[in-house]
Amino acid sequence: MDYKIAISVAIAFIISGYLFFSNTRVSDDIPEAASINMEETFGSNSNSQLTARNLATKSQSGLQQESNQEEVSPEMRKRYLSASSNPDFPQLTDRLERMRLQRPNQVFDAESVLKALEQASAWTETDDIPDNMQLNDEDKNDGREFISFNPLKIETLMPGDTMTIPVAQLKKEFVMVVDSIRYAETSLTWEGHIETSDSERYDVLITQSEKLTIAGINTSMGHYALQAHDGVGWIASSQTLFKQDFSETDAILPDE
Repeated sequence: MDYKIAISVAIAFIISGYLFFSNTRVSDDIPEAASINMEETFGSNSNSQLTARNLATKSQSGLQQESNQEEVSPEMRKRYLSASSNPDFPQLTDRLERMRLQRPNQVFDAESVLKALEQASAWTETDDIPDNMQLNDEDKNDGREFISFNPLKIETLMPGDTMTIPVAQLKKEFVMVVDSIRYAETSLTWEGHIETSDSERYDVLITQSEKLTIAGINTSMGHYALQAHDGVGWIASSQTLFKQDFSETDAILPDE
């Protein structure tokens, strides 16, 4: 089995287990009128092409839409057009409606969402080692890159959007194209790929609950894993994380 696939599967199990047992779950209490299914996939991997226009719920009255319009000033509309070229979300209010539908128990204000959209990436490198991630001395010195992380940037992403993925260890930036969003009880997963001229596809998966983000990033230069919690985190080569001690063996030796 290709090592990239094996690592991706391992990370998927880690994500599933952590999010299942974690107390930082996102409520799945979706309003009855909302036209979203928690088993649904939104985007190019779904059965139907959903857009902001056909995601309006029966509960969204003209008064609600008016309220959304009131919170977005003409200057903000101009900034939005500079930050987003996604034809399925031509207005900031379209994106806000979708975000609120996906996370009904979270509050998204227009200005914060717009600032996150204007950021090229969800993270930047930092020299500070997070003290809330239970890292031992070996973890802190194994070459992983520590980052400041903005989860709101991930929440703003919709199918068709792009996001810069900086990897300091490689001194390189990649561009992720978002293909779809998959919904689960405790989290959302953004499925995408690296923009490249290569014939090979390099997948990116970002799973985010209320406080935790875990990602697997395939690139032409190897697989990278990311974990972030409460605004801080790390990104590292999976070869660094999945260490193997060749001085030990799993072989069963005969009794002497």
